[in-house]
Amino acid sequence: MAIPRLEVRCHGCDYIGHISWKPLAIEYRLPDGRRVRGRCRKAWCFTCDGITDAEGALGRDEIQANMTAPAPRGVLSRLVRRLSGSGNSTHSPTDLLQQEGLKQLAKDRKSGPKCLHCGGQAIVPLEFGSDGNSDVRHHCSGILYLIPVDPDSGPLPSYRLQTMVLDSEGNKL
Repeated sequence: MAIPRLEVRCHGCDYIGHISWKPLAIEYRLPDGRRVRGRCRKAWCFTCDGITDAEGALGRDEIQANMTAPAPRGVLSRLVRRLSGSGNSTHSPTDLLQQEGLKQLAKDRKSGPKCLHCGGQAIVPLEFGSDGNSDVRHHCSGILYLIPVDPDSGPLPSYRLQTMVLDSEGNKL
């Protein structure tokens, strides 16, 4: 799958960084042996001093909101629910086990989300407003901004899915 690469620059200095969305999965191994899928996001890591992949939010409120959200209502999802025996329930048993595992992870976790490259906790989610600027301040006190994608930029790289296995505190195993 070809993946576009975005360019990020700083208003205050000559910093140039790139964001490329590589397929990345996070799997947590809980102390009781369960495996739970996590989320990742793009962030600015002050330890790495650059754009990085980081763990997604691990808050109990967000996990609870996902549990109460309605399940997809497509034909395939109804068929899977019927075949799995979950009938008219809004989530499959696998989804509920996943959500329960995430709740346990959020309850037991003592540290916040970490950078997936250096393990540092000095990260800020990298989001850009409609004007292309982010809220992240670079070390030169400049603001990071996004350069629009050039559709004629040439060939795009392809990546295969990479799975990172972490313990319940976010350390690589």
